[in-house]
Amino acid sequence: MEEMDMKIHKTEDYSIFKRLDGNRTSINIRKAKVIKAIKEVGYVPAPIIVNEKLEVIDGQARVEALKDLELPVYYIIIPGIGINECIAMNINQTGWSLIDYINSYAENGNVSYMYLQQLFKAYIGMFKTKVILYAVTDTSDGSNESIKKGHFVCTPESYNRAQKILSWLTEFKQPLSRLGGHTEYYYIALAYCYGDPEVDNDRILDKVTALQANLIPVVSTVQALEQLEDIYNNKARQRVYIATNYKKYLDNKYAWYSQKYGKADA
Repeated sequence: MEEMDMKIHKTEDYSIFKRLDGNRTSINIRKAKVIKAIKEVGYVPAPIIVNEKLEVIDGQARVEALKDLELPVYYIIIPGIGINECIAMNINQTGWSLIDYINSYAENGNVSYMYLQQLFKAYIGMFKTKVILYAVTDTSDGSNESIKKGHFVCTPESYNRAQKILSWLTEFKQPLSRLGGHTEYYYIALAYCYGDPEVDNDRILDKVTALQANLIPVVSTVQALEQLEDIYNNKARQRVYIATNYKKYLDNKYAWYSQKYGKADA
């Protein structure tokens, strides 16, 4: 990175500023908030950050808001910075959503994020973020920090498997609809069931559909699995202990992580 002079520049020529490849494209909500704040408390100049190409690193919404209000833009040029610095400046802020990070890395050619972007485009209207991520990663912690920092890895195999899981989960939309918005843990539990060799996928779909009245709201994946276990084993000759299998699966997974990384968190 080149040496910075930190000189504050001023302009009313909004056309000189360029969008940085990988930066967020949807700024209308943020622009509206900036306009609202300026109208309520007055204009307090806060310099935006650009690089030597005048690509906006921080302050994209402010530029658009000031353009609408016909107010001057103050800016600082920091040569040599780009999308990595743009992302780093936002990791500990609330400005960027998880989708913003995914789209940014995808736009800059990261294949893992392209896979994840496609899954979100296809299923974000159907499932919550944690469900989609679980289908890819087999972990319900969301892996948000890994995604934000650009460390997320998705192989073609995990992408294809996630597609199959999420497509299968759509078949449960009707029986789970009676729970209203309390379905996240059930979908994660079912995503686990998809890969449990002791669970027959056709049977669990048939049973959940037939006995959907037995479903109750839950507050954890384990509770969801316990409910699904009772439904799955209804009138079965031999019980399958799905919740127990899941706990053993987690124990084995955490043990593997502990051995590999020296810590017991997935």
